[in-house]
Parts: sequence; structure tokens; C-alpha cells
Amino acid sequence: IDERYHDTIVDEHYYKGDDWFYSNGERYAAGKVRGAQGNTYDRSKPTRVFVGEFANNRTNNAFASTLAEAAYWTSLERNSDMVVMAAYAPLFCKKGFNKWNSNLIWFDNLRSMKSCSWYVQRLYTQYQGTNALKLTDMEGVNITGAEGQNGLFASSVYDAEKNQVYIKIINVSDEAQPVKVNFEGLKKKEVLKGVEAVSYHSDDLDADNTLDEPTKIVPQTSPLNFEGKALEVTVAPKTFMVYVLQK
Repeated sequence: IDERYHDTIVDEHYYKGDDWFYSNGERYAAGKVRGAQGNTYDRSKPTRVFVGEFANNRTNNAFASTLAEAAYWTSLERNSDMVVMAAYAPLFCKKGFNKWNSNLIWFDNLRSMKSCSWYVQRLYTQYQGTNALKLTDMEGVNITGAEGQNGLFASSVYDAEKNQVYIKIINVSDEAQPVKVNFEGLKKKEVLKGVEAVSYHSDDLDADNTLDEPTKIVPQTSPLNFEGKALEVTVAPKTFMVYVLQK
């Protein structure tokens, strides 16, 4: 493709389970090999990626698998210079007529409901920003749930239109994790101010929304009381957090 079709967007599809989504946080890193020809995700070449279909299709949109999708999304967001588009699939399915285990929106003859996966996609869309920001651990390593990162996945973006910073942190471990985010590059007297914190969590990891309880598991928003150059928070176990800060 790189040699014969310039300015090409490659359409990638994958339906995998929790372990795959947790272990592929660096899939689109610049040096990663793709395809049989040994090409890499080289930013100097025009080829880019459209993840045209993807889903965690092992557990019928259970929150546990949705959490894995949220963790994987940090990689897509961090590498948005390479991954120019991404689409969850399938989109709609009628209850009792499914051929796939995971679908974004379920319906019957009279009702519809948004799955846990839908809310993850919604949060990444609502807080997508305009520019990806570098967010690493103290060793300068991307936060991809790697060894020593305590089950944390994270990415950050800046929204130039709203002059806001969005930080997404997913804690997939069984314990609450303290996190400190230092904001480098601010001017001497410049600080960030908290706007809101959005939490997505379920005590029952096997649960999903249902047609009878369509809003059983939905994100919760609360004010974020913060002002400064270093945000210190504690992320609850099995939780997807979005922190919104104003410049």
C-alpha cells in the first residue's frame, strides 16, 4: 500500500477480547510493525489508519469489557496523528436477533437503549479536543497499563475552541490509585482551573444497561475543585475518569 497507493487511509477491523485491548496500547506507536511487508506506522509517510470496525465482542457489552474499550481508546487518542478516524461496530441490533455479542445500541419493537460501550464512545467524542497532548509517567513512558503503571491507562487532549484540557484516566485494577498530573509548559503565573470530573463506573462488572433499565449505568458528572499546576486525584477501581480543566 505504501509503495503503490500514496495518500491512502488503511481500513483496519478487529473484534477482540479484554486481554487484546489491554495489551495493545502501543499498537500505533511510530516503530510498530504492521503487515507482512514489515512496514511501520511511520509518520513521515502519507499512509494513515481508519479503524473502520472494532469492538470488544466477548461479553455482550458488559461493563468489564467496556472498560477495556475505554482503556484502548487512550491509544487511539494519543496516536490521532496516525489514526484519523475510528468507528465502533455494529451500531444497531434488535434484541433476540443478534449475530454479534456486542452492539452499540439495542432495541425491540417499542424501545431502545444505549449500551455501556455507547457511553464510552460518547465520552471520547464529547471530550475529543483538537490537539493531542503528551502524557507520560515519570519515566517518560506512555501510560498503557504497562508493568509498574498499576493498571492505569491515560491520554490527554487540548480543545483550542474552548481553551480546555481533557485528561482521561482509566483504572482497571482492583485498587484505588493515587495520580498526580504535572502540567509542564505553563507560563510562570499561569494555572489551570477545574471545571468538572466525569466518572463512569459499575459495581457489577458483568452488568450492562437493559431495555427495562436503559440508564442503569451512565456517567456521573461532578464539579472539579482545583486550581494550580499539578492535579492530584485518586481514581477508584474499575473506573473511567475524565477531568476537564480550563486554561
